[in-house]
Amino acid sequence: MNRRGKGSWRRRCAAATLVVAFVPSLLPGCANKYSAYQKTNDVCYAARQPLIAMGTDFEQTVLGATAVGAVTGAAIGGLARGDWQSALIGAAAGALAGSLVGYLDAKRRSARSQGQVLAMIDQDAMHDKALIANSSNAISNLIACRDAETRTIEASYEAHTMTRQQAIAAYRNVQAQMQEDDKLISELLGAADERQVKYITARADTLALRDPVAAASPATQQLTTARQQASAEQAAYKSRLRDLDSEIRRLETAVG
Repeated sequence: MNRRGKGSWRRRCAAATLVVAFVPSLLPGCANKYSAYQKTNDVCYAARQPLIAMGTDFEQTVLGATAVGAVTGAAIGGLARGDWQSALIGAAAGALAGSLVGYLDAKRRSARSQGQVLAMIDQDAMHDKALIANSSNAISNLIACRDAETRTIEASYEAHTMTRQQAIAAYRNVQAQMQEDDKLISELLGAADERQVKYITARADTLALRDPVAAASPATQQLTTARQQASAEQAAYKSRLRDLDSEIRRLETAVG
């Protein structure tokens, strides 16, 4: 092999290495990002668990898996040229544009008719609707658990079994856990929104409709309702977090 050939081969290898490093971050199941929220020393660990389970379910379903094929396929052109920049750009673009294509293609391969494709999309929507309904209950349970924590701290402080500095430290510990809860909730509901858009867009594509709104079905409408209920619980959680922030500031500025 001449020097030019060796150089080209090395560039292709470098490009392949970069893309292989990039793709696992999108692989559901290779590294579950929601496992970072598994804090067994958290008093409200059990209340948080349903949300973690929801995230794990999202990462293991076909919507995530189809994105991987899109990433790999979009990167092939860049790899063939030894162009790592094109490979990475293609991978990122493929993840966004190709996930819907891969999702629909999987449904069409499994279905014998347009009606079956639509039915399978609606089945996925109802699956997510159940998950989101569970998430609303989980957020409500988290609110109750965190409220119990803060009431215990308040009672100890008022009974003088805890100093002001100890109360502040205890409140800050709860605050840190609640901030993690809030981040987890936001990530989950953001992922749910992306999936909901996929379902409606997939229905519109299947029905050859330009307006996705016109492609809505009872299943996607129920999913929308469940998402709105989850938003209300999320707002209530954020309100509790703001209340805790205010209580910490009050204690920090208290005299004595």
